[in-house]
Amino acid sequence: MNKEKELLDPLPDNPSRIPRSVNIQVHNSCNSKCVMCAYKDTYKKESYNKMSMQLFTKIVDEFSSQGINRFCPSLQCEPFHHPEIFEMIKYLKDKDAVCGITSNGILLNRKITDSIFESGLDILTISLNAVTEDTFKYVYGQSGLDSLIKNLTYLVENKPDHLRMAFSSMLIKQNYDELTSKNHEIFRVLEKNNIRSGMGPIGNHCGGLSNYSEIVVKPEGQSSTEKMYCHDIFEAIYILSSGEVIGCCSDFRKKYILGNIKDQSFAEIWNSDINQQRRHDMMHGNLYDFEPCKDCSQAWNVMKNRGVNRPNSLAIG
Repeated sequence: MNKEKELLDPLPDNPSRIPRSVNIQVHNSCNSKCVMCAYKDTYKKESYNKMSMQLFTKIVDEFSSQGINRFCPSLQCEPFHHPEIFEMIKYLKDKDAVCGITSNGILLNRKITDSIFESGLDILTISLNAVTEDTFKYVYGQSGLDSLIKNLTYLVENKPDHLRMAFSSMLIKQNYDELTSKNHEIFRVLEKNNIRSGMGPIGNHCGGLSNYSEIVVKPEGQSSTEKMYCHDIFEAIYILSSGEVIGCCSDFRKKYILGNIKDQSFAEIWNSDINQQRRHDMMHGNLYDFEPCKDCSQAWNVMKNRGVNRPNSLAIG
């Protein structure tokens, strides 16, 4: 057995031998400071960093060589704010990879949208978290709802057949009624064009939201973390623009750094002693000193489903 194969061997009870998807932060910038995102609390603490094409292609080549072909170049950022995003998508498609992107949609004017259509992008998820101007200003910290709706309508009505699309919404106190009622015209456009629209209550993932108690919504009979599954540590890998690898897409504060892809192989990082131990701990409920999961509503919901209760001293919200 060679060293690489040994590194890729899983724990006996680990359901995932290698990650199913690779999530890449192509730069550490977003054009919005959404109230339900920890980016608003951390962006001032870091200088701008853009991933080079050289590092991006290195990452894609290394993971592709291991048979991993699902990539999402939109980790903790707005991808269409990156000047080389379409070159990155092209490189992924030249590798026969499946490329999925999540965007807030604010930058999607007709020129960018047409470039998306031509790029071969496989999956596009739009985060839509307001459909009235007042709520839009509250959630996104800027105006522009009418322009967004116009651009999204063009996107939906003209998308090519190869592009799979979905809309997702994070429900908070301030947007719950207007989104769940689905009275806005955009929802009729989605239904007419068979575009799926999913909604779910906000959770305090990684314990990173400073304003969680102000925005969390718990409708009658529904927990804010009901029926959620935390797959991050088992099924995905998250690479920042610096090359650092974190254990969760919501770890904006970098509490859980596994290594750096610039000077370590993916196999060394993925199956390091500490990462294997933490996957083992996750499966057996030993999260009390586990950053950042000890403060995460979703991780503790998984443990609750397995009969492990959160200590009162670690309660969230």
